[in-house]
Order: sequence, then C-alpha cells, then structure tokens
Amino acid sequence: MNPQHPTASNTLAADCLITAAGFSSRMGDWKMILPYHGTTLLETSIARAKACCARIILILGYRAEELTEQYANQPGITLVVNPHPEAGLLSSIQAGLQHSEHPYIFLTHGDMPRIEAETFFSLWSKKGDKVLFPSYQNKVGHPVLIPRAVAQNMQNATGYDSPKKWLLTQAHEYIEQASPGILFDIDTPEQYQEALKKC
Repeated sequence: MNPQHPTASNTLAADCLITAAGFSSRMGDWKMILPYHGTTLLETSIARAKACCARIILILGYRAEELTEQYANQPGITLVVNPHPEAGLLSSIQAGLQHSEHPYIFLTHGDMPRIEAETFFSLWSKKGDKVLFPSYQNKVGHPVLIPRAVAQNMQNATGYDSPKKWLLTQAHEYIEQASPGILFDIDTPEQYQEALKKC
C-alpha cells in the first residue's frame, strides 16, 4: 500500500475545518454552490478533505440554511454556524475550533477544490508542536496543520484581521509541496472560468 494515499484504515486522526461562511463579494455570485466539474466547488473541497481526515468541521454563515439542508445528515461532517460572518474569517475559524476533537486540525476553505491527498499526508508526516504551512515555489497555501495547543490559543486571538497573520506569530514551518493545488482558490469570475477549463 502506498502510505501517501488514504484508505478507510489509515484516515488521518485529524479534524479538517473548512470555511464556507463568506459572502463571495469578489465573485459577484455565491461561489459555494457554483458548478465545478459535475458537482460544486464546496462539494469538491469537502470530498478531498473527507477522503483524508477523520472528520470535517464545516463553518457556515451566509445562506447557512441552504448548506445545512444539504449537509446536516452527512456522516463525518459537523456543521457550525458563525452568527456573525461579517466579522471576518478569523471569527469563523474560532467558531469551528471550539468543536474540534482531535489533537491536530487542518484549516482550509470551501473554494479550494484542488488540494491533493499527498498534501495532507505530507504535512501529517511532519506534525509536531509547530504550525505547518504548505508551500509551492515559495508561495504559501492550504491546508494549514495546527496542533491542539495552538488551536486553543487561537480561539482567544484578537486584534488580527486575518488568521494567517496570527498563525505567523506562532512557531511555524513551511513544508514544500509538489502540487500547486495548495494555492488554487477561486475568488473572482476570471479565476472561476479558468478553473472550469481544467480538471
């Protein structure tokens, strides 16, 4: 068996927190349910993480009712609603971290449909006390792997306009990846149209 590819017997003992609470303001359309190669952006992002991680913590906010209806009864997915998504991404992550059960948590987003299984396993193989950022050609992407101690501190973080800025104040390391999928998020109509041209 290739240890880089997960199976039912070697799924990582980690939560994967996926944010899907935003307003998609740059897209001009709600991107979580946009069609993507036979499914949706969010469904693809969830499926890739779910194939590797023991549990998904899906953070909802804007139009939460629609996603609740779709995912409420899916095994392995815990839904958390951020009542104030306008407060920003950090507030959504803080809402989700309260529900983590495992010693390590991956952080990623619902508009990142090309993260490979090898990335999850590469970060997992280096896990320890530091925050682990995947990188590709010196650019930092997702998912980010954080240990529980950091997650607990992050729940009380204030004064930061982005989760990344706070995480960079913690002990951290960059883990080089072979796949550029760690950088591929979809925020604009142009990025979406480009994504539809590729698998």
